[in-house]
Amino acid sequence: MAKPLVTKAKTTLAARAVTAGLEETANDVLAGKSVNWQKLVDENVDGRRSMNEVTDGVEKIVADVIAHDVRVLKNLEDLSQRYMR
Repeated sequence: MAKPLVTKAKTTLAARAVTAGLEETANDVLAGKSVNWQKLVDENVDGRRSMNEVTDGVEKIVADVIAHDVRVLKNLEDLSQRYMR
């Protein structure tokens, strides 16, 4: 898989978003729950200074969860075998 979730820093973008306090929101998104995005913006917190930072951070966490989900990987493998022959 490509490395869009990794920076030159020693932590992934997803890990930095978790540190910013966005993991619960990412889990809510994955569960299909409603999210009040505006309340997550906090100018004093790295990774939450703007709506763009909040949504990008949640996106990175969701992508990381999906990329490490064994069921998703198995489904991708099955699809690849079915359609890439």
